[in-house]
Amino acid sequence: MRSARSSATTAVRRHRLTGERGQDLVNRQDLEIVERVQQGVANPAYTGGRMCYRFEEPLHRFQNMIIDRMVGIDRVPAGDDDTMTPMFMPAQTTGPAK
Repeated sequence: MRSARSSATTAVRRHRLTGERGQDLVNRQDLEIVERVQQGVANPAYTGGRMCYRFEEPLHRFQNMIIDRMVGIDRVPAGDDDTMTPMFMPAQTTGPAK
């Protein structure tokens, strides 16, 4: 029969291995996402600007504040309107479903 200490040590080791594997998986997924974003940004159809207005608003405000300070304007830029822009537009239907 194993002691409580050896069981706890085994559990800690198992948790560390699972955590490292999980972290590795997340890192690989992040790399894939970043590579795909870079491909999209390099596409001539992408004209620049925020990719997601809903989630990038605070970052956009901060960047504008920094730019303002760099050119001598001391202000905090206003945020987006209070109305939320839908992230996904419903599919347009052109006629009755078949």
